[in-house]
Amino acid sequence: MTKGIKKSSEFDLPRQNLLAAIATASPPINLKQLSLALGRNHAYLQQYMRRGSPQTLPEEVRYKLAELLDIDEGILRPTTLGFKPVRGKPLGDEDEALLAIDFLPHPAHQNLDSTTWHIGRMFAFAQDITGGSPALKLVVVGDDMMKPSMSRGDILIIDTADTDPKVAGLFAIDGGDHIRVRYIEEVTGEAGNVVVRHETSSGFGVKQKRNKLKVLGRCRLRFGGV
Repeated sequence: MTKGIKKSSEFDLPRQNLLAAIATASPPINLKQLSLALGRNHAYLQQYMRRGSPQTLPEEVRYKLAELLDIDEGILRPTTLGFKPVRGKPLGDEDEALLAIDFLPHPAHQNLDSTTWHIGRMFAFAQDITGGSPALKLVVVGDDMMKPSMSRGDILIIDTADTDPKVAGLFAIDGGDHIRVRYIEEVTGEAGNVVVRHETSSGFGVKQKRNKLKVLGRCRLRFGGV
């Protein structure tokens, strides 16, 4: 293991995968050599591993690492995009403060560890998620109909205060025992009617009465599955 790096079990999955790839690389290579091969400073990957800076590897870095280490780029992709479950009230400076986001009460979440999750305030602003709103909720996608952009088990932040498809977009819909995600847009000139699609393009869609859909909220951010 690279000197000064914690054991792999203490890292998230992308960092564990990177360490495993380095450990089996042939010819042998270390974080410093990889950083320089990426065209970055010699401490770039060391800081990524130890300090969480950057929090996630940029796409171009992941693909270059995949080439250098002969691995699948997908194993280096972020699985949580900066989220982490934290119990109790988190402490920290204002820039590091965490915003609490609860899971939406729903039958789909009954067998899930639905502990309150937290997100860094500055990350929230970067993702255009307004701070501290009780309307922001976590939900778990219950089917694969939006695949490949969204799959069963993915977790979303939704805005339960925004359920109006006058501005078209992705919405979470109550499907009874599960939560569906669909692209919904209002039908021009037909008040009360919407088109529901399994994709965001203007392709095939099903026209439905807006009041027949139990829209839970507009999707704001997606991250990896549970």
